[in-house]
Amino acid sequence: MAGVFAVPDYRMGEHALQNLLAQRRSFALDETHRTFLKVQYSCVADGWQAATGVSAGKLNLHIVEVPIDQTETIIRDKNTGKVQIFRLRPSFLTKCLNIPEDKRAAAGR
Repeated sequence: MAGVFAVPDYRMGEHALQNLLAQRRSFALDETHRTFLKVQYSCVADGWQAATGVSAGKLNLHIVEVPIDQTETIIRDKNTGKVQIFRLRPSFLTKCLNIPEDKRAAAGR
């Protein structure tokens, strides 16, 4: 079940594919998720992975630890050099960070 943080990032991943004119599961995609190492923030990578098909096993999904205020996802098409940067809105973070763990899956739905 997708949690509340994976869902909007799945949507961002789909948006990135459209903007980059890229195919899901393409080895040409390279994603760096710069994240504060807390489960909700790291779950963002799950949404991106589901949407775009990048993965640590394909060596095109990278997790980099950064301070909380520098969290962002950078996706690049290696064939074209096009880059897009995505960040969660502060209003989303305020609303969703304090959802109790047992209610996160329902919030994701």
